[in-house]
Amino acid sequence: MKIQCSFYELTSKQPIQSKILHSLRRGALLKVTFKGGIIGYADCHPWEELGDLPLQTQLDLLQRGKCTRLTTQSIYFARADAKARANKRSLFETCKIPMSHYLMAHLDESSLNNLQKAWENGFTFFKVKLGHNLSLEEEIFAEMAHLFPHAKWRLDFNAKLTVEQFWAFMERLPIPKTSIDYIEDPFPFTYKAWKKAFETFQVPLAADEFFKSAYGQPEAAQVLIMKPAIQRLKQVDIRQRLVVTSYLDHPLGQMSAAYMASLTTPEPCGLLSHHIYQDNPFLGMIINQGPFLQPVKGYGLGFDELLASQHFE
Repeated sequence: MKIQCSFYELTSKQPIQSKILHSLRRGALLKVTFKGGIIGYADCHPWEELGDLPLQTQLDLLQRGKCTRLTTQSIYFARADAKARANKRSLFETCKIPMSHYLMAHLDESSLNNLQKAWENGFTFFKVKLGHNLSLEEEIFAEMAHLFPHAKWRLDFNAKLTVEQFWAFMERLPIPKTSIDYIEDPFPFTYKAWKKAFETFQVPLAADEFFKSAYGQPEAAQVLIMKPAIQRLKQVDIRQRLVVTSYLDHPLGQMSAAYMASLTTPEPCGLLSHHIYQDNPFLGMIINQGPFLQPVKGYGLGFDELLASQHFE
């Protein structure tokens, strides 16, 4: 197996309110030549802020035949891409990409206008990141929820709250609890505390950062957030919903997540992360019709001509 790399940078349009601090993202596209000479492509986009090893360390280990959770998945997708390209077919030929929520990574004065446009474009599920400046965010969120009473909300705290802060937030919640599809990582996971929170408020809780701990614990976490960039699919308890999201990575990684989502879940997913980054040629190939991401033209995961034009070393 021969592995070559092409480095890239992505710049976010505005801050992302979570543990993620850096607006300039660096990663590498991988060109992998497998046995028999078939070639596939994949993304390697580490988030050091979330515990991933630095990019160069990931690549150095990979060249020595040692895989991390990230590069294990990169090779998995490169192999799937290679087999499809060898057979001159798209990986999306026989599967349908689920609809997506609209990501609101930062609440400010533009949020209402963005929400209005998204609603008019057919979005009904909205993921909102909260917890950076909660008092201001609650004010904006209350106004959004009032103006769009039929929207379904996914609130993501990135485990910023304490149990007490979460209880207080729920008690002053400005909308019916039935409007909330789930609350993601409200505070650090413990089975007892999450179970009590669900029993008290009857609002589903979703585990992203705490996926491993919450896996198989439907009494505490009713939803599991899977990121195919770092997680291989396992059998999920029928009582736990599975939502697939991108890793806020390169468009090639985004399409890898979409491919996995198309194989695993009917749930609205988080696959439309491309709009958080400034335009580049790969982003220009991503097309969505409202909440529905469209397959990129080409074989495998797509992007044939762009990938062929990259410098791999």
